[in-house]
Amino acid sequence: MAGLELRFLGDFEVRRDGQALPLPPSKKTRALLAYLCLQPRRFRREQLCELLWEVPDDPLGSLRWSLSKLRRLLDDKERSRVLADRVSVGVETEGVSIDMLELRLLVEGDLAKVPIEALEAAATRYRGNVLEGLEFSNFHDFHSWCVAEREQSLRDRAALLTELVRRRADEPELALPHVRALVGLSPYEESHRATLIRLLNAARQFGEAEEQFQLGLRILKEAAISGRPSMGCLAESTHRRRQVKVSGLDVAEVGAALDIAQRHAMLHATDRGLDFAHELIARAVYNDISPLRRQVMHRRIAELLEKDTAQDLARAADLAHHATLSGDPGLAARAMVSAGRLCLRFFANDDALSLARKGLQLAETLSDAERVCAEIDLQEILLAARPADDWDAAARHFAALAERALDHGALAHARLGYHMASWVRWTQGQWTAAREQTLQAARAVRGGQDEAQIVGMAETAKCLVLIERDISRADAMLMEASALAQRKGFSHHAIAAGLGMLRFYENRLDEAEEFFREARTLCKSAGDRVNEYQANEYLVMLDFQRGNLAQARARCEELMTLGDKLRGGSEEPFARAMAGLCTYAIDDAVEGLEAALTDLRIADAKHRLAYILTRAALLDCERGRVDTATKRATEALRYATLLERATELLLANAVLSRDCLVMGDRKGAAKFAKEVERLSAAGAAAWTHDIAARLASNNKRAARKEAL
Repeated sequence: MAGLELRFLGDFEVRRDGQALPLPPSKKTRALLAYLCLQPRRFRREQLCELLWEVPDDPLGSLRWSLSKLRRLLDDKERSRVLADRVSVGVETEGVSIDMLELRLLVEGDLAKVPIEALEAAATRYRGNVLEGLEFSNFHDFHSWCVAEREQSLRDRAALLTELVRRRADEPELALPHVRALVGLSPYEESHRATLIRLLNAARQFGEAEEQFQLGLRILKEAAISGRPSMGCLAESTHRRRQVKVSGLDVAEVGAALDIAQRHAMLHATDRGLDFAHELIARAVYNDISPLRRQVMHRRIAELLEKDTAQDLARAADLAHHATLSGDPGLAARAMVSAGRLCLRFFANDDALSLARKGLQLAETLSDAERVCAEIDLQEILLAARPADDWDAAARHFAALAERALDHGALAHARLGYHMASWVRWTQGQWTAAREQTLQAARAVRGGQDEAQIVGMAETAKCLVLIERDISRADAMLMEASALAQRKGFSHHAIAAGLGMLRFYENRLDEAEEFFREARTLCKSAGDRVNEYQANEYLVMLDFQRGNLAQARARCEELMTLGDKLRGGSEEPFARAMAGLCTYAIDDAVEGLEAALTDLRIADAKHRLAYILTRAALLDCERGRVDTATKRATEALRYATLLERATELLLANAVLSRDCLVMGDRKGAAKFAKEVERLSAAGAAAWTHDIAARLASNNKRAARKEAL
């Protein structure tokens, strides 16, 4: 089908011209898409913020981020469908195929007049639950709307299937698939099951007819049980293995009890083990357990889940659920850390944010020593899931947490707190402050546990190379960290990444590539997506540095995919900027580069802007575009000066010296050339010397030509 299609029934899909588009990883962004598209009107920004975001979440910032993702999904060159101003937001759905609305329109018409072939095509197309997994029960207004939409959709599908069953009443074999689907939608509706039994008998399928009759009787008995509090994840605990561990009973006793329950149709087999035949049975069983016993049960299940290393995102929700109900706030806070990190591994950033915030609330009841460690772990998850809104306040808070951790002798957590403060300072261009915080991280673990000491030294050295400070000190720290790690049989991505950055700085590019490949593998294994991105980022830059432009552009695809799934910082626009830079170098096409640079400026990523702009300015120099080269080099120089980064300072000055000479400004050329000489001796990367020498040689040739 041509055009834009939105599928909210069954698997959530957005298709353009028949091709499925990558969906935003954030569940709340998907929920916002459904809410705006199923209600064709404009909403106040404050109303949407209250709908899906908590006050501490910076709801307006979250809304802006989600709208940017929706624009990329819905807008095209011909039409902007996301309509937003400073007050309100809406989505233009004219000409968009939306399955739920099409089904509703069909049912609200005269179904009796619709050809049966069209009805059967609709029954095939419109199936599945509405907005599966997007209920957000903590957000009552959205949850109520979602439940109402789901109930309306069920009524619409039931009306469609009822009409099909009526039309096929004399053709039992053709009617059975529709009536089975109808019973699946409304298992407690006696008339639907009676119709199914009648049609099964008419089709001479007597065995299934008897099974449906007995099942109907059991369901009616179950329906007589009064409603009780819901128990979300108790079903999974009925696995025999886990039940034995939780109950403490003999395996034979547990097995016998489960067999009896299965024979009485209280349990049935699923692909994950035994489950209750109906939620009403689960509610009844759970209600009969004493409150104290429930806490013990939940605590034991949470402890088992915490030890289970299976990388299954569903385990994160189970762990958080059972730990919260365990009555043990320490276990619950630790569980939020484990679950949050698992969510980050699978780019479920909104879920990670929610879990971390719940963990911070739970941590308030802990002793100070436990609380500060839990807070640092949870703050790390928040920082990985979304950049800090107030980076200065965040950096100061992380440093204060690190100081408290030191007071309690929690050296590994102190290191992590200082490292987080350093990272935030680095991303904002405060490299002197970043240097001090990273050195403090190394000091914190000196004399501590070996692994913490190794990681502390490696991360500090990596940071020093990043900001081009104390390179010889960074080299010594990496050598020591690497030697200690080898003796302990221990590996960490910061060692490989730090060595890769050092070799890149030294212009030993083949060695650098090997280290970055190792760092990427270690990050993938650890589920550290932010540092995985950084390793990929350097691999792209290495290829660009070597002149392997086609390979660099190909690697940008992976970088863009990863950046798009991350936390909404500068990673995704930088990936697009690198792809645009490669295209500019190969095809001399500048559009993608300029668009990505605009987004990088919005993200205020000074270090990444300085990198892209200096490389683009060098290309402009080669192509004789003096004005463009000067403009880009001047902007890059401004950022590099704030960062005090010698490499980008040297490149920007070298370009400006060349441009001044071309324009006949000898005095300006000499001034910039003098800066290039100073920076060459002051610690710029080794490979910049070749670039500076090449531009200087061009300058001399140009001067001789002018003299002649």
